[in-house]
Amino acid sequence: MTFEESEAAWRSGKFGDDKKIIEGQVVTRTGFFAWQVAIGYAEIPNNFAAQFCGGVSLSPSIVLTAAHCILQAKDHPIFVLGGTAKLSAGGTRHAVSKSVVSPLYDAATKENDLAVLKVDDNGLSGSLPVADMPDALLDRTFLTISGWGVTDPDRRTSKSDDLREASVPTQTTDVCNAPDALNGQVKASMFCAGNVNGGSDACLGDSGGPAVVETPQGPYLVGLSSWGDGCGLAKKYGVYARVFPYMNWIKTVADGN
Repeated sequence: MTFEESEAAWRSGKFGDDKKIIEGQVVTRTGFFAWQVAIGYAEIPNNFAAQFCGGVSLSPSIVLTAAHCILQAKDHPIFVLGGTAKLSAGGTRHAVSKSVVSPLYDAATKENDLAVLKVDDNGLSGSLPVADMPDALLDRTFLTISGWGVTDPDRRTSKSDDLREASVPTQTTDVCNAPDALNGQVKASMFCAGNVNGGSDACLGDSGGPAVVETPQGPYLVGLSSWGDGCGLAKKYGVYARVFPYMNWIKTVADGN
């Protein structure tokens, strides 16, 4: 969906929740998602069973994901799976040689939920540029989210083998921080998106995956799936970590040895 289409739909209130990660909409434009990767536990040979988070490749050797995903893995070696939209078929495992969690990450408030991964083989095929979107524009557009997370929030075993996408409208921080919504938990390092009545949303296993704005010039990364209060519930909007404010830190980590 383009900027123009996003704004028209936003103004008309026709948000359209036909694509729901938690309800199951398999992506059909697989080439578009070449930058989407899965993060998994290296000791588990089956990619479907190993996957626990998502991520996005910024270059052939650099992946961005959520800090809480890396801390969840603790001391377990992890891999990046790229080049496939189906966990059980195709794709290449890339060993992670370096993982750096944002030094500003706060597990209690979930602020600054970003981490950088480095793979040594420089074999990632897709890369996604990052957009600097002012709130005036970000607060009234649609974003594309994608991942392999659960398709039924009541069944933790309902993880998808196929990559799925959803289109979600962004909301202002004031809307999301209302007492009957997320009650002040959305901080400056975050933004929120979703329909007021629920529906399209990321869920368990989608963390670290991209939130993308589609423009006539192509897709741009604006956020990473971070947290939510349930999945797809009314007024419980999905929350995403902003990316652009951290670009200097990301480049510093990427350039380090």
